[in-house]
Parts: sequence; structure tokens; C-alpha cells
Amino acid sequence: MGLDGKRVLATLSGVALMMALMPLSAEIKTAKVSAMKVFDFSRGAGDWNTYNYESRVSFCVTNIDGVAGFSVYVPGVQAPKTFRERMKLPDTAWGIGSPLVDVVPGQGFSLSLKLRSTVDVRRPSGNDSASCYVSFFGKDGRELPDYVPFSLVQASNVWQTITVYGRVPHEATRMHIQFGCDVPNLAPGDSIVLSKLELVSYPGGPSPDCRVTLRDDGGVLVGGRPFFPIGIYNVNACALNGNDLKAGMQELKEAGVNLVHTYSVSRNGKLQSFMDAAHEAGLKTWVPAGGSNFEFKEKYILADRSHPSILAWYLGDDTGNSVTSAEVFRRHEICHALDPDRITVQADYLHGRRSSRYLNYVNMTDAFMPEIYTAFMKEPTGKEVPDIIGDMNTVKACIRLKGSPNKSVWPIIQYFEGWRDWLRYPTAKELRAMTFAAITSGAKGVIYYTYCDSKVERADGWCGHGAAHSREHFSTFSAVTRELAGLIPDLVSRDAPHQPEVEMLSGPAQDANGGFPVSCLLKETGLLVVVNSATRPVRVRLALPDGKFRTMELEAIGVSVIRTNAD
Repeated sequence: MGLDGKRVLATLSGVALMMALMPLSAEIKTAKVSAMKVFDFSRGAGDWNTYNYESRVSFCVTNIDGVAGFSVYVPGVQAPKTFRERMKLPDTAWGIGSPLVDVVPGQGFSLSLKLRSTVDVRRPSGNDSASCYVSFFGKDGRELPDYVPFSLVQASNVWQTITVYGRVPHEATRMHIQFGCDVPNLAPGDSIVLSKLELVSYPGGPSPDCRVTLRDDGGVLVGGRPFFPIGIYNVNACALNGNDLKAGMQELKEAGVNLVHTYSVSRNGKLQSFMDAAHEAGLKTWVPAGGSNFEFKEKYILADRSHPSILAWYLGDDTGNSVTSAEVFRRHEICHALDPDRITVQADYLHGRRSSRYLNYVNMTDAFMPEIYTAFMKEPTGKEVPDIIGDMNTVKACIRLKGSPNKSVWPIIQYFEGWRDWLRYPTAKELRAMTFAAITSGAKGVIYYTYCDSKVERADGWCGHGAAHSREHFSTFSAVTRELAGLIPDLVSRDAPHQPEVEMLSGPAQDANGGFPVSCLLKETGLLVVVNSATRPVRVRLALPDGKFRTMELEAIGVSVIRTNAD
């Protein structure tokens, strides 16, 4: 099967592909490109190089269904054959390579090819000249190790279009595009026809101070500066803010919130107005790249990516219900190709503390927002805070099982009632304890559900009330977010390398879920957060990394936030 190829493909972490550093033929010519370059194959291959391993295929211009194209075919009439018989065909490895194309370092690009094939040519090939990939060259003319592999199409009687997205490496000045097929071998009568190739580059994007990245511990950086997300869903004009979205944004800003979301995501001006209002108030947003959870449109990323309010692209809500992990990852790769300056995020419920749907989605986005809504019953069960810790531990276990990739976790904490299954709001005490329990369990941000009420009250009880339901509810909610905002300089710092050891002096040995009732987190700044997840008071002794000891009493589902370096 064309064994003289230069390139050997190897999978790294199931995602990245690397190649041997071998220069391509010196015969490759150079072509110029602007924002869009179109290669029209209706009159042949032009200045593209062709590769015909054993001279078994023929090349010609053809016209099928009124569409002209460059055809790769084997003369003759194809007779019915079994799969095993097809494998005995002569080696028909072939390829076609572009001239070198000038590119701008760091830009995203898309590659769209219209083609038609009588055989399934989706299998990757091992031969360099009979493979499909985009490779890059630096200023010195040497080929870079970065490249973007892709595959062709399945057999069909109609024309199909494949689109490949990628990002030009910062060291690259030119790219090379290669199409080819090593397997399967073509039988007499088989053909693959290439019609038109469009290469588009995507300049622009946000200013450098809006660039979003993750620190190696999952902390969020915006413009290189630490950022601790304090977010809330479903921010819209409502009675609480006098039906004035800008006034609502400003009130949330004053309450310590720095990240907002809206369900008005159709591109009819509403989303633009939302992002504008958020930016005016100094807030960040996370928005879907489509009109709903079920949509994804690249044009929305290109249209919105320059907006300075965007922190992250939202690639799925309740992902396990509606979007496959492969589809989420496809969206993730496209987002990073078209907007490398933002991160991606998804949200899903965990489906039980020890059986999480997140396991199959760990490597599909940069950040994860586990939906942890624990106040179900009219009366407290004692599990409201322990369930936060249990679900966060499940998320961390999923990440470890997938090789401990660097992920940021922003749990969504309940502050609502309704939607049939949740019979009450968390109390003020529960809300504070749930929030800080999430932080002691590894949260690098905290999101709340939700701000606005449901607009529809149905007979089956499918309605709900959020933080904006009344001034009293907003006051309870904002008391916690204001406290968080005041701690941001500490929360964005790294965890101390050595954490306190906790000794129980009195109180219950377990919380309602059977776990150790005291969780704590020490930050490098000296901030210490201690949470009692039990429904009875506890007295504990903490051995701090500096050799000192501290004894403290915590009330039922109580929280203590202190500075160990204050005395």
C-alpha cells in the first residue's frame, strides 16, 4: 500500500497528531492568499503536484451532474466484488498537493472541499503523499511539526463538502494542503472527483487584554490576570430591575457578580444588546455558538468573537441529554481554531455521585460546570451541603481517570425553587455553606442558577423562581456573592502546597452522606476556609503547615473564613 511514504502518524492523547520533520519536494510552488483563496479544479489540477504510486490511476477533467471537477479514476467497468476480493486489487495510492500558500501566523483558517466519491475514503492513510493533511513551514523554509490531519468522505451518489478548521502556528509563514487516498484500492469504474477548494483565513479577534487561558492549576486568566468567575444564569430585564437590563447588570456588578448568561441567544440583536450591556457594566459573558443547545454555527463564532465581554463559548447545556461527546469535541476544536483567545465550557448534571456522565466528556471542553442542585425537599435533609462535596469529588475522580488533564471546574449552585422537582430555595445558611464547600472541594469559580423566574407556569408545576423573584431573595443571594467578591484576591491565588490536617475534638464523626464532616482549604495568601457539612456543631483542631495549631468551633453547616497570617 504505497510504503515509500515519509510520514508516520501517531496519536497523542487521542487528539494531537505529529509527523516526522521531512521537507516536501522542492518542486512545490508558492501561491499568494488573501482572506479567501479559491482553487477551482474544473479545468484540472493546475499548479498542484500529483502523486501516482504505481501509475494505476488516471487523472482527467470530468463533469457529473453539471459540476466540473478533477477526477481520479481507474479505467474500465466495475464488476460486483466482495470486500475480501477488493483488497486483492493493485495498489492505487494517489495524492495531489498544493503549492505553498502564504499565511498569517496565529490566524484561524477553514478549508472546504467539494467532492464526490464512489468509494468510502474516510480511512486515514499511512503514506505521506497519499494522505490528507495541512502542513506548515517557517521563515527558514523548514517544515514545522504542527499539522492538521483530516479524512475524505464516504461513498455517495451526490456531491459532498468537507470542512476542516485549524489554526496557523505562530512560527509559520506558509502552508501546504495535501489530498490523497492509500486505502481502499480503487477498482475499475471507481472515481474520486474534486471540484472546488475554498481556503479562508480569519483575522481579528479580541484585544490581548481579553485573551482567556487556564493556569496549570485550572485557574482562569483574562489578559494574563487571574479571574475568579462568580456567575449567574438567565439574566434578563425583569420586575426586580425595573425591566431595565442595564440596571440589572449594574446591580449584579455591585453584588459581586462578574459573569452573566442569557437564554436570549438568537442572533437578532438581543444577544448583542446583552453583551453590550454586560461589557458596559464591566461583566463577562458565556454564550453558545448557536441559537440553542442543539445548534452550532461557525458563523456565530466569527461574528461575535471580537466582543470583549465573552469569556467562554458554551458548547452544551445538559450535554449528556442532547449532544454526543464527539460532537462537543468537534465544537471545541472549531472554537479554538476560529477563536483561540477564548476557552470552552459545558454544563451537565452528574446523574448520581458515583456514576457520572461527565466521564465521557472530560477531555471535550476546557471547563466544566456541574449542575449541583441539592435542596429538593420542603424541609432540610442534611444532605444539601454533603451532596456538593460528593459531586465535586466525583468530578475530580472523572478528571483523574482521564489522565488528570488541566480542567477548570465551576459548579452551578442552586438558588431557585420550582421546576417541579425543587420544592424550596436553599436557606441563606445553606447557600453560603454550599458555596464554600464547593470552593474547598476544588472549584475555580462558582455559578448560580438562576436570576430570572420562569416565564411560563404550567399545570404540572414546571415553573420556577430565581434570585430576582423578590428583593428579599436577591438580598440573600447577593450577601454570598459580595462575600466571594471581597475574597477574590485570595481565591485566585494558588492552593498552599501543604494543606491543614484536621482532628475532630467533638461532634459527629460523619455528615449525612457518611463523609468526614469538615473540609478545608488553605490558599498561598494565608486565607483559610473551613466548612462543617454536618447538621450538628463540631469542634476541631487544625495542624497548619507552619507548625502552628488552631482550634475552632463550627456551628451546624457552618463556615469559617479566616487569615492564618493575621496574627
